[in-house]
Amino acid sequence: MRPRCHECPEPGERCSECGLGREEVREALEEYERSELFRRSSEIEADGYMEWTRVEEIAELCERMGWERVGVAFCVGLWEEARALCKFLENKGLEVYSVCCKVGGVPKEEFDLPELEPGDVICNPVAQARILNRVGTDLNVLVGLCVGHDALFIRESEAPVTVAVVKDRRLGHCPALALTNRYYRRRLGLD
Repeated sequence: MRPRCHECPEPGERCSECGLGREEVREALEEYERSELFRRSSEIEADGYMEWTRVEEIAELCERMGWERVGVAFCVGLWEEARALCKFLENKGLEVYSVCCKVGGVPKEEFDLPELEPGDVICNPVAQARILNRVGTDLNVLVGLCVGHDALFIRESEAPVTVAVVKDRRLGHCPALALTNRYYRRRLGLD
């Protein structure tokens, strides 16, 4: 079996006909029966559809799940956005903990990594996750971690992880533009 749902002419409409992943779907449905997170997320989708921003949905999820401690792992380049998110979440009565990507200040030269400027330090997503694990967050929110660094953070996090901002320096942190804008689609060889 080779999953290729992106090639389906009617994705989501004919899933029962193709037979793809029947066993996995059955097992997932059993998990959803037990998952409060799935139920609350589905409620938020319905209740706030086209009304709430993603930031508002994150706060709503915390409220509905009874989560009080939120971790924010952010890129130093999105410090202002992280501060605004933390302030918003605190205003919603949440206990917020934040960790910058440069935590520890380890020079890149110690790992023989390319530097953007002399004295540049590594991003430290594993330490970010472990610090938030030690605090005991209920949910961790990513704000602009680099590609790959986000994957390392997610792998290390003991709490569920969601994303508030995806880093895309070229497109103002809106990576979907590369897939929807005809100029970028052409650049990527999609048109």
